[in-house]
Amino acid sequence: GGGKALARALRRGTLERERERERKREADGGESPAKMFFGIQIIGKKQPLSNAWLLGCGRKVTKRKIMKENVLKTCDMIISPAVPLALRLSAVLMSGVVAIHHQKQQYILEDAHVAVRTFRQRSRRANGERGASSAATTLRSRTTRT
Repeated sequence: GGGKALARALRRGTLERERERERKREADGGESPAKMFFGIQIIGKKQPLSNAWLLGCGRKVTKRKIMKENVLKTCDMIISPAVPLALRLSAVLMSGVVAIHHQKQQYILEDAHVAVRTFRQRSRRANGERGASSAATTLRSRTTRT
């Protein structure tokens, strides 16, 4: 879809050329009208909304990056951006935030299941060892009495 087309446009540098034209217009003293903005400053690889952008476009992001992501801060950046964002870009970013939140919940749930499983295994081992030793002592005490 459109997300892939935007990514291709970013790679080709069309947005860079457009920004360069904008800078020239401003340098010449011409006021440029406020327009929707999306670009590498916001969704680039090391930018604050990059993970939301990638997940919104269906790409994969590592667990470490997802767990570091602050959902509230990301939502605030999308709701009140420094520069106006295109509606489609906002929608893709919000979709990405939902995916981040979902993945975070999945990871936390997995970790909780592992912790419970480990706790149960260790408690069974501890109970099993105690049970075996107490049974052995019971048998010994019965046999020595006779």
